[in-house]
Amino acid sequence: MAVGVWRRRPDSNRRIEVLQTFALATWPRLKLQVNTHDLPNNSLYYPNMIYDLSLTITDNHLAMYWETYKQAKLSEGKQPYTLDKYLICLRKFNDWLFTHDATPDKTLVQQFLVSLQTKGLSPYRVRNYWVALMSFYTWAEEQEYMPNNPMKGVKAPKLPKGTIEVYTDHEVDSILNMATNSSTETIITTFWKTGIRGSELLQIKNSDINMNTQTMHIHGKGSKDRTVPFDNNCAQLLDPLLSTNGTEYTFPTTLTQIRKSLKFYCENCGVDYRGPHCFRHTFACNYLKAGGSPLDLMYILGHSTLAMVNHYSQWLASDRAIENYHKLYATAF
Repeated sequence: MAVGVWRRRPDSNRRIEVLQTFALATWPRLKLQVNTHDLPNNSLYYPNMIYDLSLTITDNHLAMYWETYKQAKLSEGKQPYTLDKYLICLRKFNDWLFTHDATPDKTLVQQFLVSLQTKGLSPYRVRNYWVALMSFYTWAEEQEYMPNNPMKGVKAPKLPKGTIEVYTDHEVDSILNMATNSSTETIITTFWKTGIRGSELLQIKNSDINMNTQTMHIHGKGSKDRTVPFDNNCAQLLDPLLSTNGTEYTFPTTLTQIRKSLKFYCENCGVDYRGPHCFRHTFACNYLKAGGSPLDLMYILGHSTLAMVNHYSQWLASDRAIENYHKLYATAF
C-alpha cells in the first residue's frame, strides 16, 4: 500500500511521480502500472490512459516498525522525550534518502552525517543523529527485521574537547533582571541553581518538590532518578508557583518555548544566547569553583561516571591557570 502526493513530471505528459511517499512494502523500489481513474480528480492527465508510476520507497523499516521499536525502548526505560527526538532524526534521514533516491547503507549514512556537518550543525547535534540511527537500526537487526544494518562500521562523530561555554554571573543577573516576575525567571533560576536538564525540568511534578528539605525528585536520563537540592532563592520562586499553576506539572511548557523566551531576554539585555543547557555547565563550574566535591557533583548532575565532571575540572584548571598568569605578570613586571 502506498499513499503519496501526485505531481506532473515536466519531461512528459504521460509520467507521474509520487512525492512524500509513505509506503508499507518490502522492496526499496517499485514500478507500478496505474490507471488514470486512480489519480486525483484534479490531475492533468488524459483519461483512461495507463501511466508508469515511479514509486520511491526509501526506508520502509521506519514506517513499519517505529511503534514496535518505541514500545520496546519505553519498556527498557527510555524517556518518551528522547524517543521523540530520535523520530525527528530518523525522519530527517529518511527525507534525505528520498531526495537521493537511495536505500540506507554504510556509505550513505556517512554521507548524511557529513551533509549535516556541512549545513553547520554542531558536533553534538550530529552525534545525536548518529545515536538515533544506531539505536533504531541495531534494534531492527537484532529483531531480524532487516538483514543488513547500515550502521555497522559507522563510527560515532568525535566531540570537541574545547572550552565549555558558561554564563557569567553578570550575564545571569542581566537575564534575570529582564525576566523578573515571569515564569521564565523561575525556570532560569532552577536551571542555574540545580544543573538539571531541560527534559528533566519538564517532568517535574508538584509532588516531586519538597519545600521542607528544599529538594526535588528528578526523573533522570535513562530512568536514573535522583534527589537534587535547591537554595533559598530558588525556593522563594518555586513556592508560589506550586499553588498557582493549577496543573500536575510544575512547569507546564515546552523546551521550544523556553528557548524562545530565553533568546528574547538575552537579545534584549545584550547577552549572547547560548541555550538553556548552558546553565547546566554554569552550575557545574560554579559548584567546583566553590570547592564542591566532584563525586557530589556527579550525583547531582545524574552522571554515572566522573568522565564529564573531570572535563569540567580540566576546563576550570585551564581557566584558573590563565587567571593566575595575568595576576602574576600584573604584579611581577
